[in-house]
Amino acid sequence: MRVQVVALIILGLMIPIEARTSFGLHGPVPPGRMTMLPDTARITQKMTKGFEGFRGMPYKDSNGNWSIWYGRNLKAHPFTEVEAAQWLERHLAEIQHEVLYRKETRDIYLGLNEVRRSVLVQMAYQMGFNGLVKFTGTLAKMKAGDYAGAAANIRGSLWYRQTRDRAEIMATMFETGEWPTTRQAEVRRLLGSAFVV
Repeated sequence: MRVQVVALIILGLMIPIEARTSFGLHGPVPPGRMTMLPDTARITQKMTKGFEGFRGMPYKDSNGNWSIWYGRNLKAHPFTEVEAAQWLERHLAEIQHEVLYRKETRDIYLGLNEVRRSVLVQMAYQMGFNGLVKFTGTLAKMKAGDYAGAAANIRGSLWYRQTRDRAEIMATMFETGEWPTTRQAEVRRLLGSAFVV
């Protein structure tokens, strides 16, 4: 019995640390981690990508299931809120980068406080960057520091008429340069108790 235990310990030490973890020698494998050697995982992923092919838009697979990317069956594996939140965080960072570095908005963005910068990023998220830059009069007022005028332009826009509650919060944020509070009725109604500044 003692020889078997020593042999198992020696065998365990000869196995690379990554493999020891994947074989469960150091506890359970966390969800979302491959439980095979790194080279095997890499080759498996590469082959699966090749077989499935990448599609950025939803499509029907050979069984009629809506799928996306590398054959992700959306019925069997719908997106989780965590995945959506991770995507949103990355996408907002990309938008913020675009608003900061594009010539149409760079100087405006740099001249604003954080609250007003947030409004620009949120507008670009909802309408796309090309939609944001169509607000030429509003952007000119923002650049000139006429925040009340910029807010008035927002309130007179088609965007405001289409998404009044959201756009009103954005206009108020731009006008005041302050984050909304849960005391504001429209913020409470629209965002609920999850919104706390």
